[in-house]
Amino acid sequence: MQAAEALAEAEQVRASTETSWQEAVLRQGKLQVRLMAKLSEEGFADSEAVKAALLPLERCCGVMYLLSFLAQEQMGLVAWQASERLKKITQNQYALEMSSDGGFLIRDDTNGGVRRPVSTLSGRETFQASLALGAGAD
Repeated sequence: MQAAEALAEAEQVRASTETSWQEAVLRQGKLQVRLMAKLSEEGFADSEAVKAALLPLERCCGVMYLLSFLAQEQMGLVAWQASERLKKITQNQYALEMSSDGGFLIRDDTNGGVRRPVSTLSGRETFQASLALGAGAD
């Protein structure tokens, strides 16, 4: 029985350590994305400093994870900015949100904050959402 208890305790320690490691990697990634955004604002988007800041995340998680993480962060920023514009256009009736699968949802704040797929939007609402999404594009 002692061996089974020791094994269970070791498994708990391993699981806790793995969770802590994953949380640390995500924190590091978020900090690195913030650093990259700051450097980009200052005109250093292609600098060696950006590459050096992202290298540890790339090494521990791989290129695909890094690219996926950066794309997700960028889409979140796009959704937030577009949502702010959509609120202004619709006098705070609608807002955009990201769905768990990476798509967009519309939140109807005049209808209790109900979230629904963008496919349910009317032509006018679709135009407003498109305008909000496209207004920030260069």
